[in-house]
Amino acid sequence: MIETETRRSAATVLRLFNLGKRDTGENLKAILPRPVFILSTGRTGTQFLARHFDRDPRAHAVHEPSPSLGLRFWTVAYLEGQVQPSAMTRTLRRYRTGFFRDIAEPVYIESNNFLAGFAEALIEEFDEPLLIHVVRDPRTYVRSAINNGANTGVKGLANRLVPFAHLPLDSESEHPAIQRSALYWSLLNKYLHEVGKDYSSYHCVRYEDLFVSDMSRFRWLTELVGAGQYERPVDESRRVNESPRDLIPPWSQWSEGQKRVVTETCAEVMALFDYDV
Repeated sequence: MIETETRRSAATVLRLFNLGKRDTGENLKAILPRPVFILSTGRTGTQFLARHFDRDPRAHAVHEPSPSLGLRFWTVAYLEGQVQPSAMTRTLRRYRTGFFRDIAEPVYIESNNFLAGFAEALIEEFDEPLLIHVVRDPRTYVRSAINNGANTGVKGLANRLVPFAHLPLDSESEHPAIQRSALYWSLLNKYLHEVGKDYSSYHCVRYEDLFVSDMSRFRWLTELVGAGQYERPVDESRRVNESPRDLIPPWSQWSEGQKRVVTETCAEVMALFDYDV
């Protein structure tokens, strides 16, 4: 586990991710009429949503457009309390001023999990942006995150060793990888929920409700966004960005200790979104 003092000092390294990115001084409120930002922990179908909305000729829909990767580190640092809101706003401007010059479509939709910690900055810098928060049951989110490499390979190595690539592991936990993903789920979804309480253009939808048989929530979302209003989403039967490995089994096969890590870490926030514990 990376010590707190080391992570606090590492906050200065975040500036490296902003090198070469310049605030052009544009007034973002005047550039885009009510842009749409789809935010989540990841593993919530946001890549699929971007592809679906981009089929509509009225929309310019993108998923994690470059440059975005550095925003992930800022989001994690913000959730840890290592950077101030003003720094998040300055960073957002560096990544997004000058970004929209060639976009001609009337509806701009960005699904970007790296931007999730910038919800307040988005509200401050854009003209009443529509914030769509997609939340997924942590009992399936944690499994999907681990199966997608959160604790293995190069990604897993970075998550363990690079400050703010992910939350630090809890060395006292019997299941630290599960604990880390569960804590990230809890902190980020609680943050977005708190932002949304005082912002009228915030809307939350549960991942599990988007693709049920009657498609009512999916149709609700397309009407809210103002794009992608087809009878059914394209490629509905094929999952986009599906986890390539099966490193951890479904929840029903978890040990009681593994389950307890998730329920104890996430129970309070699960209740906010009507997930039964």
